[in-house]
Amino acid sequence: MIMNYTLRHAGYESNEDSNQIVKAEGAYLYTKRGQKLLDLCMAAGSQLLGHSNPEIVSAIQSQVSKGTIYLANNQYIHETCELLSQVVPSEYSDYIFSNSGTEATQKAIRISRLASGKSLIASFEGGWHGSNEWTLHDSGSRFDLDKQALNFGIPTSINKDRLIVPYNCDETFEILERHKEKLAAIIIEPIQGSNPQSNISGFLKKLTAFCYQHNILIIADEIISGFRVSLSGASPKLGLKPDIITYGKSFAGGLPVGLTVINEKVSQMSFGNPENAVITGGTYSANPLMAVAATATLKQLIQKNYTSFNTESDTFKNTINSELLNKNLPFKIISNGPFLRLAFTDKPFKSRAERDKLEMPATLQKTFRDIIKKKEISWPTNGIVLPSFEHREPELRLAREAIISSCIETSEFL
Repeated sequence: MIMNYTLRHAGYESNEDSNQIVKAEGAYLYTKRGQKLLDLCMAAGSQLLGHSNPEIVSAIQSQVSKGTIYLANNQYIHETCELLSQVVPSEYSDYIFSNSGTEATQKAIRISRLASGKSLIASFEGGWHGSNEWTLHDSGSRFDLDKQALNFGIPTSINKDRLIVPYNCDETFEILERHKEKLAAIIIEPIQGSNPQSNISGFLKKLTAFCYQHNILIIADEIISGFRVSLSGASPKLGLKPDIITYGKSFAGGLPVGLTVINEKVSQMSFGNPENAVITGGTYSANPLMAVAATATLKQLIQKNYTSFNTESDTFKNTINSELLNKNLPFKIISNGPFLRLAFTDKPFKSRAERDKLEMPATLQKTFRDIIKKKEISWPTNGIVLPSFEHREPELRLAREAIISSCIETSEFL
């Protein structure tokens, strides 16, 4: 087929690719040529209940005949909010819907600036908050934290209102101390996608204390960790006490969604003054199709055993790491519950900057991806493994065997 167009979406460019996905069910993807792939990415964690979950599919099919969008108040979004109020920590009672994690973090930053009257936003090296210009950055040099190299298309003028700080180290607080009077908010993933550390609680508690002492708002980006590591997310579990939380991905069953929730303090500081105005809506925000999918998802998540989900993920990690250690292979799985990443080093590290310095070259990491792909595994390019509740022992065993054997084969190129 002759393509008379160019699809500018990484990985989607070719229309001749026989590996194109045509179906997804449970923990598996199915290609155009009939291959069945074990999915270890699950749409970046969006499919927490598995692909094509029957209750979610049924809810969506039923709603389509009633209308996919009204751009008006509707009962379906209020049903979703009722369920959210049962799982989101009770101090966050203002809900603002959007259509992606990027939008949710954009709104969180805007509201924090309105509430504080300040403009400077701090984010962390190795963090990811979508394609939000205030936080999208490249460190320039992986190890020189004083350098900033912007991604193309973002003006340098943005730097005066944003601050990028090192992650999980004492230097973090030295830099924040110098800028504390100007900071509106600090945005952080309680668990970094690029660096999901199991022992991050101490750093998060120290950050909370610093922000409370200096009246700096905390934005917790729980787009991935929310509803995953626990029903209420990572912040309560790890000791982070944010003023604003963003959610997305998993709680709408794979439909586009973003959610920004704020506590009473921020609500009064931003919306308590009738003269303040900030845009909180959008054409597709809070649409009924997303709402019924979210309601069907939340009803099921409330019934799930998160203790077992975390235990199974820890066992998965420990079993792989034990085997890698026994074979003296320079790889290891790092994780915080069902939020895992394969590190291409067996050395300890606390931040992405340290990880990048220790990991084997990108060429060898690609070699690993090429090898595991041949084992009928859909492996995330960024290495973040996000299992679903549909990843039961047969799937976890298959994944363990594929990861270990791929590490063995990759090590032959060292």
